[in-house]
Amino acid sequence: MNPETIVEKARNTGVKLWRNGEKIRYRGEESAVMELLPDLREHKAGLLQILSATHPDPENIIEYTEERAAILEYDAGMPRTEAEKEAVRRAIMKFRLVENEGGGTLIGAQGDTLQDLRDALKRRYGDRLKWTKS
Repeated sequence: MNPETIVEKARNTGVKLWRNGEKIRYRGEESAVMELLPDLREHKAGLLQILSATHPDPENIIEYTEERAAILEYDAGMPRTEAEKEAVRRAIMKFRLVENEGGGTLIGAQGDTLQDLRDALKRRYGDRLKWTKS
């Protein structure tokens, strides 16, 4: 099996793969993940290269941003609007939300609300988005 086939198999079995530094991270049903682990280990270098070239999963970006906004609102006591803006700012930094590899136009910008980020991701990724929150 080659790295491209592993990524496709992961997608087809509902396993999400992403790169975190020099590690491959994954999330999915335990049986599907366990089946993929030997291939992930064997083809780590190639997978890291492929995962570097792909954009982050938009669903992970929204999940991260919503979680950060809730933490800032409830734990830090920020007003919801300010918590969302700060969460979007953090998501921009964490996921490097740019339109192309060389930099270019940010998908999100400081001061954007969570809805602004959702709208921008929907414009950028279109039908690839599975979440329907608005």
